[in-house]
Amino acid sequence: MKKAVTAALVLALVLSLGAPAFAAGEVAGPAFNDIAGHEAEADLTLMAAVGIMTGDEGIGGPVRPDDPITRAEFAKMIVGGLGKGATAAGLAGLVPTFADADEIPTWAWGWVNAAYFMGLMRGDDQGKFRADDPINYAEVLTVLVRAVRGHEQQLPEGMWPYNYLFYAVDVGFNGRVDVAFPRLPATRGDVAAMIFAMMQIDRLDADGQPIPGTAMLAGRVHEGLFSDYTATQVTIDGVPYDLAEKVYLVGASDYEGLMNLNVRAVADAEGDIIFIHVIEAADSYSGVFAEYDDSGDVDYLVFEDGTKIAYDAATTVSLNRADAAPGVTLEPGDECLVSLGDDGVAAHVVAYRANIGEDYVTDVVPSDEESDTNITLSGGADYDIPASAMVTINGQAADRDDLAVWDVVTLYTMGADPAGEVIRVEATREVAEGVVTGTKTTYPGPHHFVTIEDASGASTTYEWAMDPAEMPGSGATVKYGLNAAGALFVEIGYEAMTPYVLVESYTVDGEGNKTVMVDSRGQSLTYATTVDFSASIGEFGLATIDGATKVITDFTVMAIDEATDYEVLAVDAANGTMTLKDLGTGAILFVSDAEVTIYEATDGGPAYVGFAGLEAGDILNADATQMIWLVAE
Repeated sequence: MKKAVTAALVLALVLSLGAPAFAAGEVAGPAFNDIAGHEAEADLTLMAAVGIMTGDEGIGGPVRPDDPITRAEFAKMIVGGLGKGATAAGLAGLVPTFADADEIPTWAWGWVNAAYFMGLMRGDDQGKFRADDPINYAEVLTVLVRAVRGHEQQLPEGMWPYNYLFYAVDVGFNGRVDVAFPRLPATRGDVAAMIFAMMQIDRLDADGQPIPGTAMLAGRVHEGLFSDYTATQVTIDGVPYDLAEKVYLVGASDYEGLMNLNVRAVADAEGDIIFIHVIEAADSYSGVFAEYDDSGDVDYLVFEDGTKIAYDAATTVSLNRADAAPGVTLEPGDECLVSLGDDGVAAHVVAYRANIGEDYVTDVVPSDEESDTNITLSGGADYDIPASAMVTINGQAADRDDLAVWDVVTLYTMGADPAGEVIRVEATREVAEGVVTGTKTTYPGPHHFVTIEDASGASTTYEWAMDPAEMPGSGATVKYGLNAAGALFVEIGYEAMTPYVLVESYTVDGEGNKTVMVDSRGQSLTYATTVDFSASIGEFGLATIDGATKVITDFTVMAIDEATDYEVLAVDAANGTMTLKDLGTGAILFVSDAEVTIYEATDGGPAYVGFAGLEAGDILNADATQMIWLVAE
């Protein structure tokens, strides 16, 4: 049995070309605003992608696909398409030699001259070019045959245009276009299709034999199943290709819409994909592999949904982007895309395996011009994440440098080799925090669960994916990171806060509960504490506040050294910096730490002023760490 996967073909492109810059592989379009659903949509879009057609108002405007094209316009297309724009520019000031030169628009002089001197367009028997006349199918094919070296010399005997027509159709210069009525004006859409056909035809040698690799698009047209994509690459027929900065799509609005479809892609001269067109839905199946069934006369791949697909020794498998080869063993849980042959037997399998299991990130070193992003996992192993890797966070595409400590990740490496290059990272960044209200264990299993009440009062029960011996008790304040299944996977805990504060008051109630009020950057805050502050009233210091309970658990007094004076030379309140001079030694000090705290001595005690309260000439004193500053009276 087989199951075909198809996708709706969305005939609309989504991103405006008005953006000033594109990231690699960003979808561009629509190329023109009047071609959606037209039979020439792909041909005209390709002509825009390679710079041959721009339409009446530029990319994004109309191109009038069913209208005829004038001979002058076609001269510009063919000369530009052959890369001779510079030649045309050099001839733009030369009046054409045709008998009707005065009727040729001045904008077209260079293009018409170039087409003439290149032997592409020769005018009629009266020596006229007829610049504003529509060019017909016979004339288009004549020019295209002349445009590819060696082909005009192979024309059969006969009268024009039939000798050109017979030859052009036989070789394929007409592409998809029916030229049964060669004297009719050629439409813009058909001209685009015929130019695309011409660009794929090789030149001929002196003996009339094709010279392989000499077509304009030689090695740049790729067809096959679209099976994978990243931010910088797409995989077609099992081969990865780099993406250009902008890519025109026809038949889908994004790369996801191309999955499992047969496509034709065209690359630029550097080999980067600039155009992708859906040519037909693929006969394929996608699912999660379960097991092999080799019990009968026919061998089957069995998937989790019960689908069974026949396979044989010729079936090739590409695992985690490795080169396709027969005999690669699939494992339960592998994500598979199976291409089916005409006989329904699996011809090729693209498989992905999360071969480095769930772990959490303990360190991230961002990428730079010389190095890839590097992540370290709790087990101690570290991995480089190249730009070509597909990264998702909570199922959404992300940049590799968006990965963070505590993310729970699974990794896919090339060929599922643990030492191979990372090709895909799936990260989960979800947190459960609050107060534990209960725990339970169920059987068979055992399966362990923890119920947590969050700050809003809502309670959620989570499966416990860590050591059962470390399950928290009721009443504990907790913070955990979840894995992809939504289970409690890693204890994040709470980071202690260590602000610089001024102690304002301290009380102990009848039950011995201690409370302290502190000034933190001009804000009075009250905390429960385990510290005796009775001797610290009016002192500056560094408080340690438990992140979970918000209790001050430690306090270090930081005395102001009034013997050393500093003069403010300059202050930048907006950026939080100041330049000081040590009046004792003459040394210059630049202060820019965001944690710096600045108070001013007043009759009522120190008052917070910050950088905004300073001006040149003020005299300051500081503690030994130079983190707390006091403006002298």
